[in-house]
This record gives sequence, C-alpha cells and structure tokens, in this order.
Amino acid sequence: MNLDVFVVCDRIENANGKVSLFGIYESILTTSIPSVHPTLSLFARLRLSRNDGQQHFYSFKIFYPNGKLMMDTNEVPSVNLSSIDEETYITGIPMTLDNVKFPVQGRYSLCFFVDNNKFGEIPLFIR
Repeated sequence: MNLDVFVVCDRIENANGKVSLFGIYESILTTSIPSVHPTLSLFARLRLSRNDGQQHFYSFKIFYPNGKLMMDTNEVPSVNLSSIDEETYITGIPMTLDNVKFPVQGRYSLCFFVDNNKFGEIPLFIR
C-alpha cells in the first residue's frame, strides 16, 4: 500500500473517474484570530495491491499546533479488494469540511489514517 497523494485544497471534483483538485495550499492568511475557513478539502490517493488485505478504513484528523486533537472524521471503508481483478488498485479518499475554526495561529497537522494508523501527514500554517 502506497500513499501517492495527500493534499489540502479548496475544492475537489470527480467527473468520469478523473479527480480535479482546485486551490492546493499549505498556508491560510487570516485577518483575525480565531479564524473560520469556509471550506477545507482533504484528498488522499492510495495505490493498493491484492496483498494489502480485503478491506481498510480511512479517516482524517487535524491536530492543533500544541499536538492535541482538534478534529477527527468518521472512518470511511474501502472497496473490498478481494473483488478486484487488477494487480493494483487506486482509490481516492476525498473529505470536505465546512466552517473549520482555527482558534490560534501556528502549524496545524493534517493527518491521514489507514486502519487507525497514521499513514500520511502534511502541515497547514495559519498566519
């Protein structure tokens, strides 16, 4: 199992199997704190093989600059890999969060979990 892509962006569109990511960023410039960001989209793309097991569960977590948990999304199940004929399978996991409140400036950690194990991490700077 490989994590090909993990980004934060403004919007995700999926049309006919083609994923488009709009407004990829790693910093949000604010005029005041606390700040509420209207839409925050997270996207992870995994490449799996038949050897990776039958099914997995995915979630995203956001951590405050002090390392404490800010937000935890519900787990999303994968497709059952035993029904896949190809050698590898690519899956995209999108998550859109509305009205995300950032109470302090600093470096937030956006994390992607597979089966409750951290699989990827990217920073988000609130300035």
